[in-house]
Amino acid sequence: MKDEEEDDKTQRAGYKERLQEMEILCTAARQIWKRNNNRRKRGNSNMDLDWRGMDSANIEPLQPSDNNYKEKKRIENSQPPPEPKPTTGRIGSTSQRPSADTRVKPSFKPYSEEEIRDATNNFRESFIIGAGGYGAVYKCKLDDWDVAVKILGEKSDQGLPEYIKEMGVLSRMRHENLVHLMGTCFELRALIYEYIPNGSLEKCLEERPTELTWQLRTRIVYEICKGIMYLHAKQPQALVHGDLKPHNVLLDDGFRVKLADFGLCRVLTQGQASKAHHLTLTISGSTGYMDPDYIATGKVTPVVDVYALGKTVMRVLTGQQPLDVFAQVHAANKRGSLMKIVDPTVRDWPKNVVEVLARFALKSCKLDRYKPEFFKKFYSDIGKILDDIGY
Repeated sequence: MKDEEEDDKTQRAGYKERLQEMEILCTAARQIWKRNNNRRKRGNSNMDLDWRGMDSANIEPLQPSDNNYKEKKRIENSQPPPEPKPTTGRIGSTSQRPSADTRVKPSFKPYSEEEIRDATNNFRESFIIGAGGYGAVYKCKLDDWDVAVKILGEKSDQGLPEYIKEMGVLSRMRHENLVHLMGTCFELRALIYEYIPNGSLEKCLEERPTELTWQLRTRIVYEICKGIMYLHAKQPQALVHGDLKPHNVLLDDGFRVKLADFGLCRVLTQGQASKAHHLTLTISGSTGYMDPDYIATGKVTPVVDVYALGKTVMRVLTGQQPLDVFAQVHAANKRGSLMKIVDPTVRDWPKNVVEVLARFALKSCKLDRYKPEFFKKFYSDIGKILDDIGY
């Protein structure tokens, strides 16, 4: 217990130093951005941020993606864009649910308080699209992009540590199932994300359940797994999301999954993924989705996300809230009547798919639940189901 207290004190002591480093980072980034803007005015097409010399904040340089690189090369060579190849398969492919905006997303960028105030019309109330433990979220336009600006409120349940953590994590990660962090405003403690038009999975389950067909719900579960597996396999140190729930699963214009809200994520200590952990004296999370072992011991492991994923799958499968859903699914499984507890707004859900989802969810919420092979097998099984039905 003494070691845990020392670990927690060390972590808190590092926040002040981290804050100073972030101030240096943001100041340097603004200077570089201004320099690059001047280059653009002189006709220089090289507009990437140069992050060299800025690693004092322990944030990895943001490397351009293959798509960014190919797009820039195409422009430089003045070649016409290649014809898009027709694709088949799961929802989210070009053939079934094309994205409304196919532009290459910009790299992480610092914004000034004045830019945010102008974009939100001085934080006009009509621009607010949501609010949570962090603060208000505004929808506006920045650099010709629709964005969501999350601003830390004075009475927020979260604070500077969560702000720094989320910025540090998302500014150096790119994955198709993680929300894209487009920038920050340090003066306002604001985070600027790509705008996700369909909102959260929770909102869709509550307000538009009939739009979420069984095929679409199955694919959503598959993509949540994909995002979580990416975090758990992150090198050199794995990450645990720490607050996985339908509220933090966003759905874009094609109902593709974007995991969000990384303010409670944890970096695991070195070791095998099944044994790596992080100790904390502060228990944080959402009621109904928190692993009982984590609540009892304060030990954060990949199991925390696996448990929350199991509860999320039950929510998607039944439409019920998480507090009492485990008992319902468990009893139905024992009676062999799983089909009686599926969300009644979903039609024609195949029995074999319901069984795969329900049994994974039940296994995820049991004490001996975490085995990497079990998680990977479920991911593979769901992928095969989607392939078989052309999703």
